[in-house]
Amino acid sequence: MCNGGGLVARLARLLIVCIGMLLARRAGAEPPPKDPVSDYDGLAKPTTAGDVLIWVPRVALSPLWLVTEFGVRAPVGALFRTAEEHHWAAKLYDFFTSKDHKMGVLPSAFFDFGVRPSLGFNFFWNDAFAKNNDIRFHFGTWGPTWINTSLSDTYALADRRFVSLRAAFSRRQDHYFYGLGPDSRFADESRYDMNRLDIGTGFDVDGWRLSAVHLAAGVRRVDYGRDGCCGDPTVSDRARAGTFPLPTHFGDAYIAVYQRIMLVADSRRPLPKPGTGFRASVYGEPVFSPDSPGAESWVRYGGSLGQTVDLTGNQRNLSLTVSADFADSLVGPGVPFNEQVTLGGGTQPAGAFFETKMQGFRYGRLLGRSAAVATLQYTWPIWWLLEGVVQVAAGNVFDKRLDGFDVDRLRLSGVIGFRTNRERDSHFEVLFGGGTETFRDGLAIESFRLAIGTTSGL
Repeated sequence: MCNGGGLVARLARLLIVCIGMLLARRAGAEPPPKDPVSDYDGLAKPTTAGDVLIWVPRVALSPLWLVTEFGVRAPVGALFRTAEEHHWAAKLYDFFTSKDHKMGVLPSAFFDFGVRPSLGFNFFWNDAFAKNNDIRFHFGTWGPTWINTSLSDTYALADRRFVSLRAAFSRRQDHYFYGLGPDSRFADESRYDMNRLDIGTGFDVDGWRLSAVHLAAGVRRVDYGRDGCCGDPTVSDRARAGTFPLPTHFGDAYIAVYQRIMLVADSRRPLPKPGTGFRASVYGEPVFSPDSPGAESWVRYGGSLGQTVDLTGNQRNLSLTVSADFADSLVGPGVPFNEQVTLGGGTQPAGAFFETKMQGFRYGRLLGRSAAVATLQYTWPIWWLLEGVVQVAAGNVFDKRLDGFDVDRLRLSGVIGFRTNRERDSHFEVLFGGGTETFRDGLAIESFRLAIGTTSGL
C-alpha cells in the first residue's frame, strides 16, 4: 500500500526548492564560491634550502628514532599506561609496606650480562625510633660466593642537613680484570675473588637548587681469594702466561682509612620544573693505609662539567658532560689496582660512591690511573618516575694525570633503555649497550652489555 502522506510531503519540499532557485536566478544571485583546496603536503609552497637540508638529520637519525619510538617508548608506554589504569604500582606498594607506608620490604633482582645475577630485598623504615630518622637495608645474593649488602641510618637535621652512619660488605668471585691502561684487550679477560668491607659516616648539606656538599670519613678492608668463576682464567693464570703483569698489590689484603669531600653546583631545579641548567662537581678522597709496608697513602680526585637543555620544557633533556678522574700515589710504590679509576656500568663494590661512566662497558673493563670521558645523553619521560635514555660517550683510561692521552686512543660507549629518574632507595633499569675498540683500532664493537632489574642506591 502506498503512503500518500509521505509522497505529498516530498513533492511539497521539491516545489519549495525549485521556487527558491528560480527567484535567485531572476535576482542575478551567484552561487557561493567553493572553498580552496587545502595544501596539506606543502607542494604549492616554494622549496627552500632548509626544506632540503632538514632531511639530512631526519634520515641519519631515523634508525635511532625507530628504535627509541617502537622499541622503547611505544611498548613501555603501553605497559605502564595499563599499569596506571589498574593501579598496579599502588597495589604492589601497599602489599609490601605497612599501613602508614613508613616501613616495608621490597623484593629486588638484577641481571647484568657476563656477571652473576642477584636476588634479594630492600628494607626501609622511615621515622625509625625517632622522627626524621630513616633506616635502609639492602641484601642481594647468588649463593655464598656472591653477597652484596649495605645498611644506612640517616637523620635529617634542620636546614636541609643530614648526618648518616653506614656499613657495606661485598663478596664476589666474578670481578673482571683485563689489564691496566688504555690499550687493554677484551681477549685478555680474567676474573678474581675479592671481599670488601666499608664502614663510615657522612654529612650532607643540600644547597641552592640541586647543589650539595658531601663529606664522609671511614675505613675499608679489602682482601682477595684464590678463586675465579664461570670457567674463565684467573688473574694469576693470565699473569703466569705472560699476558700481563700482576696488578699493583694484587692478592695483598689492606686496610684503608679515608676522608672524602664532594662539592656540587647545580642550577637545575627539582622535577617537575624544566631540566635546563648546568652542573659542576669536584671531589677528593685522600686515603691512608696503616698496615701497608711504609704506611702507604694515595689520593683520588676529579670533577665534571655539564650543561643540560630541556628541548620542550617537558623533561626532554639533551645534555653534554665532560669529566676527568685521577688516582695518584702520595707515599709508597703505587695505588692498589682496585682503587684506581674504573670505567663501566654495573654493580660497584661495597662502599663505592663514584658515578659510573662509559656504561656500555662492564664495570671494571677499563682501569687506569686517570680517565677522561665526554658523554652526550638524551632522556625523555615515559611514565611517572620513569624515563627513556640514549647515551653515547667517548673516553678511556690513561696513565697518571692523563699521560699518553690521544684522541686515537679514545673508545666509544653506547646505551639505550629506560630507568627510574629519581634518587630512590631502589632503582629500576633496563639498559642495552656496547663498547668499542679505540679509534686507532677501527672502533670495532668488542662487547655488549644487557642489564635488567633493581640496584641498591644506599
